[in-house]
Amino acid sequence: SSDLTRFRYQQLEWFFLGLKVVLLNLRKNCLRLGLKKTIGKICQPLNTYTRFPEYYFCGRVIEPFIRQNSPDSPKILDVGSPKLFGLYLAYHYPVNVFLTDISRLNLDEYLILWDALKPGAKGEVIFIQHDGRAIPFSPDQFDVVYAMSVIEHIEGEAQDAKALLEIERVSKPDGQRVIS
Repeated sequence: SSDLTRFRYQQLEWFFLGLKVVLLNLRKNCLRLGLKKTIGKICQPLNTYTRFPEYYFCGRVIEPFIRQNSPDSPKILDVGSPKLFGLYLAYHYPVNVFLTDISRLNLDEYLILWDALKPGAKGEVIFIQHDGRAIPFSPDQFDVVYAMSVIEHIEGEAQDAKALLEIERVSKPDGQRVIS
């Protein structure tokens, strides 16, 4: 395979974004994440190579929508996805990204990372703990709703369908919904 096809999912862009976030965090927050976690993030800024295609394809759908079809400061809801993608959107676009997770621990780490990235960001990030099966927003609130590597982890009979109905409920009728 040629060098061009090896990087068809913008791996270097995503890798260096992850590294930038970690290094900004190190400069601003020192070892607030802890020594082990900080070293781990420097050595592997994205948690797995499988994120590259997900970030790439979600970005190919969401970014043009933000640029062409959304009002000023569009509202974006992340339903439990890996958080670096939401930080990326808020860093590069004047958007309001609601990063959510069922676990507070998954949010706290990225709240610290966002604190380091926020001064250069064009948008805002709001962190909220909630269950994707009961999203605490009124109907038709979000221009974009995405769930990356989440739905398949929801346990219980028909609970994944419940989460998908919630995503549909909080999305604006002409909004963008992205599920991977």
